[in-house]
Amino acid sequence: MPECDYCEASFADEPGYLDHLEAEHRDELGAIDRRRIGDGDDEEGRDLALYAAGILVVAGVSGLLTYVVVSGALGGDSSGGGELGQQGAAPNPPGFDLGPAGDDQVYQPYEIGSAHYHGPIEVTVGNTSIDFSQPAFQHPRASPAFHFEARETRWHGHAKGVTVEYALETTAFGVTPETFYYDGTLYDDTVDGTTVRYEVNGEEIDPETYVLEADDKINVVAQNESAA
Repeated sequence: MPECDYCEASFADEPGYLDHLEAEHRDELGAIDRRRIGDGDDEEGRDLALYAAGILVVAGVSGLLTYVVVSGALGGDSSGGGELGQQGAAPNPPGFDLGPAGDDQVYQPYEIGSAHYHGPIEVTVGNTSIDFSQPAFQHPRASPAFHFEARETRWHGHAKGVTVEYALETTAFGVTPETFYYDGTLYDDTVDGTTVRYEVNGEEIDPETYVLEADDKINVVAQNESAA
């Protein structure tokens, strides 16, 4: 059952959803959604739609193959909060310069497009709470597996096996269990006076291995004493 990415409505079929997009959200639509409703005059939309389709095919195939081969060797699983066995470098979305990843590899999501779920997020860096409704964080700049869209601050997941680390690194941040990087500043929890904390639903988690589920609330704090 399709769900609207711009409001809370849901629909019995795809045609009904597309009619709703055109009638209720035409001025809000990104290039890809404009293409879906048949706005053929948008050349940029056509290009983005074709590009996104290519990403979905390539990422879905390569991600699934990596998961099958490596997960089988390491004995990982894809359950929420579990240890995964799928590794590889997280991609940089086109035209979006991300913070550097940690020295470790990043577990990759798989079966992109097979799921759609959401949740709240709060990232506090120093004394600033990140506003994910800003254009720099919005779809389609980020990964098709995890992104923000429709000027919302809730996250959207569109794949299985999306870890907190993958989600944050494909948005704008560098992540390891002890460090957090954003906008030229590295926060290191092993340094006196610096705090880096990753939580989901109020519980501290390992961002490298925690797999997001529907309605998970992500909370990240990165600050030092001078900013507290």
